[in-house]
Amino acid sequence: MAVPLTCLTCILQARRTAAYNVNDPLIIIPRGLEMPYFVFIWSDEIVQHLREHGISQSDFEQVVCRPKSKGISRSSNLPSAWGWTIDGRYIMVVYEELDEITILPVTAFEVPEPH
Repeated sequence: MAVPLTCLTCILQARRTAAYNVNDPLIIIPRGLEMPYFVFIWSDEIVQHLREHGISQSDFEQVVCRPKSKGISRSSNLPSAWGWTIDGRYIMVVYEELDEITILPVTAFEVPEPH
């Protein structure tokens, strides 16, 4: 999974500070920049379904990895996350958690921003 460029920039800048040893091969990620690691199981059907709602795979993954909030879908009783896409749309994503790191996308769509 690719880390957003802004995060990579922050990590590289942080490694240049006195708090980090630049020669150390271990990459130290400053607190707050950690990205959870998930494996997404994509089918042609779910990719097409998301396209019909104007949502890309990367939009979906962005919200799962960096949610504004998380909860349970009222209609399906499945895990859900809400957040912003790279282009600034606020969306809800619904998925199944097959295990701690494996995500099976179900649906996603734009929703009104919370007030």
